[in-house]
Amino acid sequence: TRKLTCLLAVGLRAAESGGDADAADALAPGAGAGADDEVGRMRDALERTGARAVVEATIAELAAKSLRHFARTGAEPAVSLEFTALVERASGVVAGRTTGEAA
Repeated sequence: TRKLTCLLAVGLRAAESGGDADAADALAPGAGAGADDEVGRMRDALERTGARAVVEATIAELAAKSLRHFARTGAEPAVSLEFTALVERASGVVAGRTTGEAA
């Protein structure tokens, strides 16, 4: 049985509330996810329902919030730079944008 992650939960809820039966079927717990066509179907459902965008926006918001809070700690500049680099690597958030956006 597949674990219902935040991304899948957001996608499933959006599919169900939007009446997208195909997306709901692709994202439901227990749906086959091993074959390439099933993975593609899930990816399409996550895009179509907007789940990916919602979760990526949440990640960006939380990363920015953590950087703002850390900035107030008074940590040494080298520590702040390392923490910022860690958050950027983990979240894909760089200077207020996601890594997929143009600089």
